[in-house]
Amino acid sequence: MLMTSTVEHRLHRRDRKTALLAVGLFLAANLVRFVLLRDTGDRSVQIDYALIPFAYWAARKLGFGHGIQTVLGAGVAVLVIGGDLLDIMARRFNWSHGVVIDYAASMPDLPWPVIGPFVGLGMLAAGLCLVPFAVHRHAFPIWPLGVLVGALLAANALIYSGTRGDLDLSRLTHSFVSHAVTGTVNRLFIGRTLTPFAGSTMAGDLRREAPESLPPQILSVAVESLGLASDPARRTLLRPLLTVLGQRYAVRFGAHRFDGSTLPGEIRELCGLQADGIPNTPALLARLGATCLPARLRRLGYDTQALHGNGPLMYDRRAVYPAMGFNRRWFDADLRRAAPGTGTCPGTAFAGVCDADVYARALSLFDGRRRFVHVLTLDTHLPLPTSGAPACDSAFAGNPGLCRYAQTTEASMRSLGQAVLGATHPPELIVVYGDHAPPFAATIARAQFAPHQVPYAVLTRMPGAEERLIH
Repeated sequence: MLMTSTVEHRLHRRDRKTALLAVGLFLAANLVRFVLLRDTGDRSVQIDYALIPFAYWAARKLGFGHGIQTVLGAGVAVLVIGGDLLDIMARRFNWSHGVVIDYAASMPDLPWPVIGPFVGLGMLAAGLCLVPFAVHRHAFPIWPLGVLVGALLAANALIYSGTRGDLDLSRLTHSFVSHAVTGTVNRLFIGRTLTPFAGSTMAGDLRREAPESLPPQILSVAVESLGLASDPARRTLLRPLLTVLGQRYAVRFGAHRFDGSTLPGEIRELCGLQADGIPNTPALLARLGATCLPARLRRLGYDTQALHGNGPLMYDRRAVYPAMGFNRRWFDADLRRAAPGTGTCPGTAFAGVCDADVYARALSLFDGRRRFVHVLTLDTHLPLPTSGAPACDSAFAGNPGLCRYAQTTEASMRSLGQAVLGATHPPELIVVYGDHAPPFAATIARAQFAPHQVPYAVLTRMPGAEERLIH
């Protein structure tokens, strides 16, 4: 009897330790999260981390075998940690959260040499979370963690629905899992993934033009990670383009607000819409066709073509581009077939064709007839290599990452200018814009750019006259 009592006492003590360990894991994970988000103003508590110990507790309560418990717990840990890492990136870089499941089909086009080590670290972190719970074969008390999470949810409800709801505070609690679920339901069933963009866009500017006044040949260039420098003295990234074309085109500068990553940047400018996730359901694709500039121009008799040096799977552009109104799409395989001998661009995060080759193909499409050509660049996608970078004479000298970024962006713009200059039929209108600010991991580099704005330049060809650069 005494021995039974001693064993029970030890089990209860171990259960208490495991219950406290579950609370400690939840708090420690959020402490790390606070550190990663310290310069974003986000102080929310990620409640999803409570799902890891809860998965083990529920599996054991339901009487599942130890193997099933471990597999279930591992799956939940990977989902929570991987999802929150994506969410942290979205919050740091002012990207839309998107829907994680949408990116599964993009795996062949992802830069695995870059993201592979991070995936490995995430799996390792998930494994460390599993060890304390996988070794126990019976259910432990979950109520301490439940009380903590319940108190946080109650406090969040009181703060943001009561008299203090007007305070300028971040949400107290956050859940990537609930966001992904509601985002998926929204995209698949409700259809509110696309909303009107509240700001100036290329589509909005050209929509105001009468059809007969639209130029016959239009070039749209979305420059990957083209940011608007916070210091006006550093707004030099477009200078090589203007140096080449300044005597042939009048230039108007501006800045557009952005919210989201690359595809939302394209949809913003080409459609005047804000995308949250990939709009690849039938209803959303139909809305793109009814709204986007390429579809409108196509109805006016323009030939519309889109070019991107990477593959068609990323952001499901194989479905999105046709819906936007592009009757011809050029991706890496298409560009290589059109120009045999074209190799993989060295030093880029995503494998694909270099911007210079894409520009050459894009400008060759203009033949004097009505045509709208859209280019999404690739060379400047971060991360960029910093080893072996020569001395940087740009305004971003002094920081290897900024220096390489400036060099690569300026080289891309110089290639664009040279392609336009050498074209048999140069476009009458060129619109160049950034998709989003450069997502540098280092705060000091990221702070050099406006967090919510990207540059925008309109170049209007003035043939047969001495042209003057308009600042």
